[in-house]
Order: sequence, then structure tokens, then C-alpha cells
Amino acid sequence: MLRKKDKPKKLNIIKLFEPEEGNLNLPSLCKSIRQILGVTQEEMAQKLAVTKIAYAFWEQGRRVPKGWQALNLALIYLYCKDLVMQPNQQIEQKNLAAIKLFEPEKENLDFPSFCKFIRGTLGVTQEEMAQKLSVTPITYRFWEEARRIPKGWQALNLCLLYLHAKEEAKKQTFPENYPQESTTKSDSGNY
Repeated sequence: MLRKKDKPKKLNIIKLFEPEEGNLNLPSLCKSIRQILGVTQEEMAQKLAVTKIAYAFWEQGRRVPKGWQALNLALIYLYCKDLVMQPNQQIEQKNLAAIKLFEPEKENLDFPSFCKFIRGTLGVTQEEMAQKLSVTPITYRFWEEARRIPKGWQALNLCLLYLHAKEEAKKQTFPENYPQESTTKSDSGNY
């Protein structure tokens, strides 16, 4: 029988972006996504609800996406990654409009709840989340307290953890009369 500290952590099985190892950088990631989809900077900016200049700054490395914009960039990246992994798909199917993104204003989403949902579903502590996301425990705590928002790779990785937590939540079974959290539009979308 494994002791508590010997049990493998759920977080260890989740693969996150590791920019240092893969020589990845946000500007090249943004440009690659756009090229795979065959869209302009203006179309990407419109989909991500930012100005064309803001998006161009991301590709130039002058700024980094923050908060929901970075999470949505991660969703678009994952969509592109699926397309690249399925070479039989036609170019016409690489449709930016088909990608369901987070819409915090419409869906009543906020970062503290988002972070707490991930952590609670995965059953880990703030310290474990911070370690997995390569941030200090204080930084992660500030996200849950709405004192700061994640940006760049931190937000992209937070999105990956969310998608994993969402799958974990689907596996959990509840008694018929157990009150469940109300389903939002984001829970029913394809991420």
C-alpha cells in the first residue's frame, strides 16, 4: 500500500508547455497558429477580442497575452495541434469560427473561481498548483484572490490544467439528488 506522500500526484501526468525545453516562444507560437489556420493578424485579433496592434505586439514579442486572452490562445493552439495531428483533414476545415472560446462576460466567469475549480477537481493544494505552473505559491494565491491574473505561459498552462480538470469532473459520479454546480455555457462547449 502506498503511503500518502508516495502516491503519484495527479498533476504529474499532465503535460504542460515548457518553453525552456522546446525552444518555444510566444511570438513564434502566435505566428504558427495563425499560419496553420491561414488567417490574418486582424482575424486572429478579432477572434481573441483584442486590437490588431495588440495581437501584432504578441507576435513581435513586445507584449504577452494575459488572462482570458491567453487562455483562449491556448484553446486555439490545441485546436491547431489536433488539426496538425490529423493530416487527412482538409484545409477548409481549419476554421477559426469553429473554435469555442471562453466568454467571461457572457458566462459569468472569473479567475478565482476558475482556479479554484481546477484545484478542487484535481484535489491538490495551492502549493502543488503553484509548483506545477512554475510560479510562487504567493502568485498562485493572488490568482485565487483576484489580486493578479496569469499571463503568457502561465495562462496557457492554466488552460491545459482546466481542460484536464474538466475531463476529471466528467468522470465523477454524483447521486441523483446531489446538487451539482449549475452548468454554464462554457461547460457545454467543446474545448
